Amino acid sequence: MDNPSVTVWIDQLCDGNEQAAEELWQHISVRQHDFAKRKRDVQTRRQYDENDAANSAFQNPCRGIAEGRIAGCQC
Repeated sequence: MDNPSVTVWIDQLCDGNEQAAEELWQHISVRQHDFAKRKRDVQTRRQYDENDAANSAFQNPCRGIAEGRIAGCQC
């Protein structure tokens, strides 16, 4: 894709475009990972690391978009 906006990727994901999910993940994954790393305490990291947190934080809204549960998504 030629660097579309996040909104375009979300619209495409809403239409079932799995490539849009990949593009969106590539766009936000580093920031999600860094955020999770800063917020996870040492005790929790032993069971649930920042990669797990970033993946979960990405998958849940994507699933909601695909299933039409996210407000404003016209799936």
